[in-house]
Amino acid sequence: MLEQPKDFIGNILAILTSKPLARPDFKDIVAKWKMVVVLETDYYPVTIRFDKGMRVEHGDIPHPTLRVNAKLSTIIELVKGKTSPIRALLNGGLKVKGILRHPRATLRFYRLISSSLKR
Repeated sequence: MLEQPKDFIGNILAILTSKPLARPDFKDIVAKWKMVVVLETDYYPVTIRFDKGMRVEHGDIPHPTLRVNAKLSTIIELVKGKTSPIRALLNGGLKVKGILRHPRATLRFYRLISSSLKR
């Protein structure tokens, strides 16, 4: 369902999301999503397209459904379990544009990320 991206951050996302996407029930749910999320880091942006599956691409697009801004150190803290997505959002480590305009997309992306971080 997800091709291995050639860039570092895209590859991290692919590895993280591979666990929940390996579950057929969740994979079928994600296949129905239609949204675009741009993850901006302190290095470069990555675009995550949800349309009949999930595709991670290097780069930015002008008007995504959600735009998530996070430092790589925050992403590492999330992966290591030192913080949660909600805690990172509340303390400013994660910033999300489009959260009020697209609450369903926000909830879906949160579900994917939080299920990816479960141990």
